[in-house]
Amino acid sequence: MYAGNADGEGDAETDGLYVSAATGGVGPAGPAGATGATGATGATGPAGPKADTGNTPNVRITCARSADRRSIVCTITATTSNAPIKATLRIAGTKQTRTVSGKGKVKVRLKSARKLKKATKVVVKVGSAKSRTVTSR
Repeated sequence: MYAGNADGEGDAETDGLYVSAATGGVGPAGPAGATGATGATGATGPAGPKADTGNTPNVRITCARSADRRSIVCTITATTSNAPIKATLRIAGTKQTRTVSGKGKVKVRLKSARKLKKATKVVVKVGSAKSRTVTSR
């Protein structure tokens, strides 16, 4: 067998010559390869604990019948300033409700198809508290 390189050449039968890799400095790094594909999305974690519903704020409710006697305007004011208010109102004896929300003070107009009596009752539910009945003036 015959072999050769830059250091020399030789015949395997006659001379014991080793052919090895060339020695020298390390070359520059090659360019970066392309980014691989994104893996599958992992499983969804368990649901966290349920939060407290919070306290229902203390409120003052005033309702007044309009001059045309076909609507009632109710004002709900929180006793603590800027407390969040969420309330549902309806005229007693009807199914139609109005839900309002805001901070500190909210105003809502309840309309009726027919004329309202002098002391019409309004059913008000504030937050998660039980509903209360307010008489309009």
